[in-house]
Amino acid sequence: MTHTPAVTAQPAQVSPALLSPYAPVRYRDVAWWRFAKQLAKAGQVQSDGRVRGGLFEYINQELVLPALDAGKQAGFDDAELGHLLTKVHAFRGWVPLAAQYELCGRQIFDFDSALVETFVQTDIKDATLEDLHLPYQAFYLRFGPQPHAQLPFEDESAHFEMLDGVFVSTSVWDNDGRTRLCLGMTTVRDSGGGMWLPGYYADVAPDEQSLPCAEAVERSIARHAAVLREAPWPEGARSHLLHALDESAALLRSSLPLVINALFYLDSLGKTRDLPVEPGKDVPSELRGRWSSASPRQREKLRSRLTSEGYTVVRVLGRDELSSEERAHIGRGPAAPCWRRGHWRWQVHGPRNSLRKRIWVRPVFVNPGGRPADDVPGHIYSLNEPSR
Repeated sequence: MTHTPAVTAQPAQVSPALLSPYAPVRYRDVAWWRFAKQLAKAGQVQSDGRVRGGLFEYINQELVLPALDAGKQAGFDDAELGHLLTKVHAFRGWVPLAAQYELCGRQIFDFDSALVETFVQTDIKDATLEDLHLPYQAFYLRFGPQPHAQLPFEDESAHFEMLDGVFVSTSVWDNDGRTRLCLGMTTVRDSGGGMWLPGYYADVAPDEQSLPCAEAVERSIARHAAVLREAPWPEGARSHLLHALDESAALLRSSLPLVINALFYLDSLGKTRDLPVEPGKDVPSELRGRWSSASPRQREKLRSRLTSEGYTVVRVLGRDELSSEERAHIGRGPAAPCWRRGHWRWQVHGPRNSLRKRIWVRPVFVNPGGRPADDVPGHIYSLNEPSR
């Protein structure tokens, strides 16, 4: 492995990649992501999330300590070094996550903005993560900037970063083959540019997945806080890391309904691997036009060209999911009294009702007088029964 002392060096100018709507594109050329790709190629991370012994110490030696030394040499004060520590400490979760994402084919699901809004208006209440079946062991969900899930910059109080997507993976937890759910939340600045250091990381252990989602997240946060308090960190470093955990927790809590509803939706679709791919939103119109008229064989060549030029292909979800009447009510902001919130429930089916599946009771827009808006479709929406 090549030593990467400049892993946290910020680009001298904003790279065009940092303006991409897709975090995997934004991260692709930064040093710590390239380091993760090296680990994947060397077999130190497996596609199921297993890692070789000593990996975290290796990350510490190759990324964390060199980054902190570089900060000291650059004259960072204690506050700046503390902030840097919180970011590079996140490499312990993010580097294996990035490596797993690369090994699983760099899959991106791009959600239609109107569908995202219905997720925001859908409660998760007592829903749990049990029996959640995901299409890949690692992938990325792109939502677009979400003003309801934001964090202020400490050094720029007038500015903030917003959640725009999340890396998702299932990683082997123990020798019994149980898995944890890993979430890498990505953000963009309110000015539009993406971040170049890792975002906010969280995971849900197997025992926590049987709890209601909100409670599971609180258990996860408490578990990570206990580890930080018990580890032999200097007190100043500990306080910075606990503060960073608080920030991650705040972002996770505000984005949890969106993330969980998106995962439930993917599960309910069944064979998402069969969904067609198309050029991402940042692909020039000329190339998008060529794609739409190309044969399958030509698209394979065009896909290689798009990748080589720094673009990506995605699976778009929900474009035709909502009616025009429903879309007319999207974007009315936090007018919660006008929405009858949706939720998920289990429905039994199959021989002797021996099987069950999630049913989405969709949110319904309600006029101020309390009556559902005209022509807004029914209440229970059953997605196609998944074929496993």
